[in-house]
Amino acid sequence: MSVTISLLFAIRWVEAITPNHYYGNTFYQYGISHQKKGNFPKAAYCFRKAIKYNPGLAEAYFSAGHLLYLFSDYEQAAELLRKCAQLNSSIDRAFYFLGTIYYNKGYFNRAILELREGVKNRRFTYPTTYYFLLGLCYLEADNKESARTCAVKIKKSGGAGKLADLLYLKIDQKEGADE
Repeated sequence: MSVTISLLFAIRWVEAITPNHYYGNTFYQYGISHQKKGNFPKAAYCFRKAIKYNPGLAEAYFSAGHLLYLFSDYEQAAELLRKCAQLNSSIDRAFYFLGTIYYNKGYFNRAILELREGVKNRRFTYPTTYYFLLGLCYLEADNKESARTCAVKIKKSGGAGKLADLLYLKIDQKEGADE
């Protein structure tokens, strides 16, 4: 009898300390569902649970970080997005939002590092906005030639000529202000 109880206790203890990927994935899906419905507190709760049960689920870190980003909790968002990028560097949106956070804080060189890391992956969800932000960061860091290169890449990607034109305009304004 005591052997059976000890064995059951051992099994429950292992279950309690072992990440359960099934639960993690399930909570992640619930979080996505709640986020789509606009129930953000419930979504955040589900994403935290997903991370608890499956600490290797990069998408849960991204979703939680993105949610915090949307609600202007940039410190926590950056932490979660950084973890997402460490787990899965092919999630380019993590680098994009990290770049946005650092750009908004005025840390242009740090933003450039994050965005360039995302560029290495070459799997962009939104290449034109990615290069536009990178171009703005280069411009703020007084690297007009790299900003021009970004504008050229925007033009080549097609469909967003207005963003390239806006970046060229900002470059021209910056050059005019420097003279």
